[in-house]
Amino acid sequence: MKNLLMPGLALALALMVGLVACTAVDESSIVKTKAEDGTIELFDKNDNRDCYFSFKTGKHRLEQGNDCRNNELYSFKLNNVPSAATIIVADAGDCGKDENFYFKFKTIKYEVSTDYIRLDNIPSFEEGAVVAPGLRLIEMHAPGATIGGKWSCLEIIRSE
Repeated sequence: MKNLLMPGLALALALMVGLVACTAVDESSIVKTKAEDGTIELFDKNDNRDCYFSFKTGKHRLEQGNDCRNNELYSFKLNNVPSAATIIVADAGDCGKDENFYFKFKTIKYEVSTDYIRLDNIPSFEEGAVVAPGLRLIEMHAPGATIGGKWSCLEIIRSE
């Protein structure tokens, strides 16, 4: 009888230890299945926040149906945005390549947050360069024209 109790007791003890170990998982090691929306903030010449958008797929012509000022913005910040998202920043109101500048970025790490990214600095990077931790410049059209203060369109394309 003593021999039968020992293996049963060992099994019960092992199950209890396993249960305790499973419930003591560090929350920081849990991978989220869906990223939060995050935000993109837009700033004026003096780094004062002008407006922001929830980081959801959409095209935004600045000053039309939003609080952003057209042709008054110089930089942006990303706050907890998901990876594999595309961001297009352009002078053209339709986010096309037919005006002073067009920049296409891709987020390349999970939940990207950045410091100020000044549009005037972007032409100093080559296509494919990481312009801030977690943000890569994919495509650029800036034929030497004025960039700062000419921003008219923002497009966000989240990967699903």
